[in-house]
Amino acid sequence: MFIRSFTGKYHSWRGGLNLTPLVDIVFQLIVFFMVVSQVVTAERQPMDLPAPSHSQAKARQHPNRLVINLFADASGNIAKIKVNANVVKNLASLVDILLREGPALEASNGSVILRADRNLKFEQVRKVLQAISNAGITSLEIAAQQENKSATGTAQ
Repeated sequence: MFIRSFTGKYHSWRGGLNLTPLVDIVFQLIVFFMVVSQVVTAERQPMDLPAPSHSQAKARQHPNRLVINLFADASGNIAKIKVNANVVKNLASLVDILLREGPALEASNGSVILRADRNLKFEQVRKVLQAISNAGITSLEIAAQQENKSATGTAQ
């Protein structure tokens, strides 16, 4: 391809496209989606939740919430505690977090969502429920697996 220059002579065009800005934008998008996907999955750790037989509970979404995940060890005791995406050392640290965050949650009509492993002893869950109550938090949601309605057919 020949292009006429300002001097009137024809020269072959050896130009190219500068793709550096495009590569930068694509790289930033990849990093953004990687970070967002890790934040989203950090709150929902895989867990074997209890499955109630005929629950009337409905899923709700709250912008101000504190998600507490309780993981069980082989003996049914608490092996790990996570609050939102942060690992908590022990039950005493969880109590400190609840006492610190409790008034702000109550003021903004927030709630605590408790997710406990099915293999966890209830005595361990009771300690966490008592800590939530002592922090003055009145809105508590307990997570459980939803009943699979398509698998349960009704006879007519």
